[in-house]
Amino acid sequence: MNEIIILCEGYSRYEQPDDTTTMLANCTCTLIKGPDCNVIVDTMTPWDGDLLLRRKYFCTMFRVAGHNI
Repeated sequence: MNEIIILCEGYSRYEQPDDTTTMLANCTCTLIKGPDCNVIVDTMTPWDGDLLLRRKYFCTMFRVAGHNI
C-alpha cells in the first residue's frame, strides 16, 4: 500500500495586502512512499532543498527514470 505525505504545503499570495504588489508562490511538495520506491512530486524551488532535508520522512534512495540515485 502506498502512503502519501505532504512535506510542504504550497501557497499563492501577494507580498503586501493590496493586489498591486509581487505575487509569492510555491508548489506543494508531496512524498509518495511505496513498498518498492519513494517518489517526491514537485520538489519546490532550488532554494528549498534544506526544507526537504530537514523533514523526518527523508528518503535515502531515489528512483529517477529507472535509475537509483
